[in-house]
Amino acid sequence: MISTVLSGYLIYQAKQLGASNWVLARMVGNTGLDFLLGSIPIAGDIFDIFFKSNRRNSRLLKKHLDRRNAS
Repeated sequence: MISTVLSGYLIYQAKQLGASNWVLARMVGNTGLDFLLGSIPIAGDIFDIFFKSNRRNSRLLKKHLDRRNAS
């Protein structure tokens, strides 16, 4: 649950930085998937080892900001 709250803050910051709706939607999807599958006992722990939603979301935001700043 704490991880989801932190993810929410990252999404909020992305919105403040002007991330596109597509990037925000993908970030919310990553966070939702992590929350849903991560809450399953044992299988969720294994899923969490391989699926890092905050890392994915950070890369999405960085890529978006790099493209925007290159223009």
